[in-house]
Formats: sequence, structure tokens, C-alpha cells
Amino acid sequence: PSAKMSGDLQWLLLRKSSSFIRPSAPESPLLSSEPGNLIAKHSYKYSSTINGQKALGIKPQEKGALIVARKTKSPINEWNKGFAKTQVTGGKRRAYKSTANVVSTTRPDLLKPSVARVSAIYASQNPKKDAPVKKVRGNKA
Repeated sequence: PSAKMSGDLQWLLLRKSSSFIRPSAPESPLLSSEPGNLIAKHSYKYSSTINGQKALGIKPQEKGALIVARKTKSPINEWNKGFAKTQVTGGKRRAYKSTANVVSTTRPDLLKPSVARVSAIYASQNPKKDAPVKKVRGNKA
């Protein structure tokens, strides 16, 4: 991302030719595989390349999740040093609270999608329970 170019101009240049665009059904919205895109939707709001100074990403770990957020006052020429990484572990409620705290300082408009992403990560880490065996009721047993 360039500091001299506006986000609107960057979006006009990248919206149809981004390498992160993934093919989808003709009537469905475009999908994106950007590293910081929380809901994988190809749009200006969720793009981390366009909103580089406010980039936010949530990645699964072995236990819990890792929130990668751009520091607010980091210079753009030191790109790799400008990210704060927050490890989220513990129970679901604690994870949601810490996610809300981190996201509310960088991108408050992405609070709901980020909590949904952490929720999906936690749901995927829990083993799925087997369906209970059906019991026959009545005289047929």
C-alpha cells in the first residue's frame, strides 16, 4: 500500500485485477483469499491491501487464535515491524472479550466479523460429538 495514493484510487485499480480474487458462481459475490480478509469477501471494506494502515487478521493456532493488527503509529516504510500479535487462548468468552478489545482500537467496524471468525476457529477446534444412538420406544423394543 502506498501512502501517497488514496484508498479509493487503489480500490479502483485493484478491484478487477487483484491476484487474490477467487472464482465463484456467476450470481454470487466475488470471494477473496487475502491474508487479512476476515470474511473472504472481495470488497473495499474487508480488503487488507487497501486498508493497509488498519490491517487486521485472525489466524487459527493449535489452541486458540492469533490476532494480527497493524499498530496505529507505525511508519509505512517499516512494514513488518508494524504489527502487534495477540495470542488468544482460554475459554470462548475470554477470547471474545480480548478480540473485542483489540479490534475496537484498530477497526471498530469489523467487530462483529472478527468475533464471528474467532467463534468459527474455536468451533473447529472442538471435536465433534457423535450422534446419540436412537432407542426404540414402546412394545416394539
